[in-house]
Parts: sequence; structure tokens; C-alpha cells
Amino acid sequence: MEWPQWNHLPVSAQRVALIYAMALLLMVFTFHSLKTLTAIQDVKESSSKIMETSNIISGVTGPSLAVATAESETTTKTTTPTHTPRINLDNVAVVIHTGKQVIEKRMPVQMNTFLKDFKNLLLVADYDGEFMGHHVHNVLDGLYEKTKARLGNSEGGNVSKTSRGDEGKGWDGDAHKFIPGFKLAYEKFPDVDWYILIDDDVYLYSKVMEPIMKQLKKMDPSQNHYLGRAFTISKGACGETNPPPFGHGGTGIYVSKGAMQQFLKVADKCIMKYANCWAGDVRMSLCFRDAGIKLGQKGNLDALHNDPPVRDFSYDMNPCSEPSAFHHLTPTEIQTFHNMSLEGPVTMAQVYHKFKGVNVADTFQTEIDITGHFYHHSQKQTYVECQKQCVNDPKCAAWVAEDNKKCWLKQAPGGTKARKGWIGGQIGQRYQCIKSAAKQ
Repeated sequence: MEWPQWNHLPVSAQRVALIYAMALLLMVFTFHSLKTLTAIQDVKESSSKIMETSNIISGVTGPSLAVATAESETTTKTTTPTHTPRINLDNVAVVIHTGKQVIEKRMPVQMNTFLKDFKNLLLVADYDGEFMGHHVHNVLDGLYEKTKARLGNSEGGNVSKTSRGDEGKGWDGDAHKFIPGFKLAYEKFPDVDWYILIDDDVYLYSKVMEPIMKQLKKMDPSQNHYLGRAFTISKGACGETNPPPFGHGGTGIYVSKGAMQQFLKVADKCIMKYANCWAGDVRMSLCFRDAGIKLGQKGNLDALHNDPPVRDFSYDMNPCSEPSAFHHLTPTEIQTFHNMSLEGPVTMAQVYHKFKGVNVADTFQTEIDITGHFYHHSQKQTYVECQKQCVNDPKCAAWVAEDNKKCWLKQAPGGTKARKGWIGGQIGQRYQCIKSAAKQ
């Protein structure tokens, strides 16, 4: 049989043939495209499983390491720094109290690192001026005279230097800045939900703040909440027979809008009433008490650390815990913390290895005690037996023995302090945070 030539076919037949040919080509193209997409998906799933297995294998460090596990949302790691805060910082105002003698040395690194994440900033000090695009407010000038005039009375204290021994370091009159500084914060930012007061030698993990925000998210900012790292003062201090716990002003005082509004009702009276109290954060707690608000059990924020991790610092028993603030830092240390935070949430284990390094198991120090909580205590043990017991227990990261009589084992490394007759050692490489694979 001989096929007819194309040009001999009727035009209608040619059109039908072309339509069928195009339909056939489309079906072939679609079939191959689906096969390609399926193959790509298979490669992705295979790569994901390989990465998951790789992450799990890389986390196996052997029985000699005492580690904590934490659930993670994903099993893959990213090398791209994250710059997105986990919370809406537009609803937060930050008050930084500083001084003319130290602002140029301390605050540039804060302004160039974590404070860039906050648009609502208030700088309170002992002078008026401009600093890196922000006005510095002198809250001490005429403080008591103006307050007396508002109250309509002539009673009260006078501005005087605090007894903290900080004269000449920029903290002259620092205790007097707290209450008027908070008053000014509400005047400048009346619509925010939370107010934070910090020192000018603090690093605040603005990009994460997860430990704190987990608590704050459960709280209604229209209600009365006064939060901070809880401290107490001795009876009789500031003329108080039974002083309430106070939130430490160095690492941060956190106040809800509702509490701020109640605080403002008594603030002027507090300025006069507590004019001779030596500490500004104690004045704040006394004033909140007068407003019917106490720090309370839920007001203690453990993620705020009043000391830097380079001296006598006791680390959290959970190496995966995330700090929110450190106090008494040098500008170099603040920059180091910021560089660490660019890679994402920072754990206490990372802080330890960055600032303290590690200690090997066969070393020890004499005439020292190691701070921090212990998980095991035994009697009648020599320091050699105590050391051996720690080395043989995978979760032990520090040990201390008292006069060859008692032994304490600790799950986290800590600071050291002199103590006659005591011997101790630390196994810092055991303080690790290993994140487990996500639940399938």
C-alpha cells in the first residue's frame, strides 16, 4: 500500500492530522515532565534522610559526654545568620540608664548591636545631650524641686550621691534615675505593651528572648506584671523591716503597661519617700509595692544573668538553656555575644566553651570550691575517690571534695572561690547541648 503525499491530502485532513500530532507531542512532554518531577522529589527526600542521619550521627559523642537533649523543629542546619526577632519588638520600649562619664565608652557597642532591633529607645542620664541619633535625657536636674511642686509639699529628700562606691565612674546619683526614667518612658511611649530598663553594660538577646517571652506571652500586658531577676535585701535596708524581693536593675526590669499605669499613680510620692534608699532597683520594688504590685513567684526570670560568664559564674544545669541577658560586660564581650547571636539562638553550652574553654578530667585545683548545684553528695570519700566517681559518671561535669571527708558531684561547671581544705575539678568538655532529631 502506498501512503498518499501530504500535499495531495485535502486541507481539512491536513488540519486534523496536525491536531492529532500536537496532542501526541503534548502527552509525551507531560509524561516525561511528571517523571522528572518525581525523580527530583525522590532526590529531595533521599537528601533529607541523609542529612537527618548525618545530623544524628554527628551528635553521637560517645558515653564520656554528659549532654542534654532538646526537641528541634527541623533536623537540618542552616549556615545563613538569622536577623529576624522572634517577637514583635515594636511593642517594647527600652530604657537605658547611663552617665556622662561612661556613655562614650560603653554605649556605642550596644547601639551598634542589639539596640538596633528596638525602635523605642530612651536614654536617661545625668546630663542633656545627643548620642548616636538619640537624645540623652537628664532626669536628675531639679528632680526633687519639681516633684515637690507637683505634690504641693516641701517634704522629701535631696539629690545625693549613692553609697554604692561608684563615684567617678558615671554613676553619681544613679539610684535617682530609675523612677523618673520610667515615668519618662511612659510619657514618650504610652502605647507599647512592655517597658524594659537595663544598664549600659548589659547584652540583651533581642533577637531571641525566648526564655523571657515564653513567660510574657502568657501574660496580659493590660494586667499588673513586674518582672526581673529576683534578689532580696536584708531587713532594715532602706528603712524597711520587711523589704520585698526586687527585680535586679542591671539585667533588666520588665513592666507591663497595666503595672506602669498603676506605678505612675504613686511615682512622685515614691521619689520623695525613698530619696535616701541606696539602690534604684530597690526603690522601684518599694514603689511597685506601694502601688499594690509585688515581684511575686512568677516574676523571677532565670534567663537573666547578673554576672558575666568569665568570672565566678555558675552555669545552668541544662546546657541547652538559652540566656536572655548578661550584666557587667566589657564592650568586647558585648560584641562577642552579638556575633554569636547572629547564627541563631545561643545556648549556655556555647557560652561556656566560648568564654571558659574546657577542663580535662585528670586536673584539679586545691583550696577552692566550685559553685553551682550538686546532684549527688556522699560522705567519707577522699578527693581521689571523689574525682574518680565524677570521671566514671557520664553526667558529671564538676566535683569538689571537702577535707577528704565529703564529695559533691555537679552536672554543670561553675565558678571557683577560695576555700581552705577543699579540692575540686571540672570536666568542661561534658557540658554540651545535643539537639535530638525532630519527631517523625
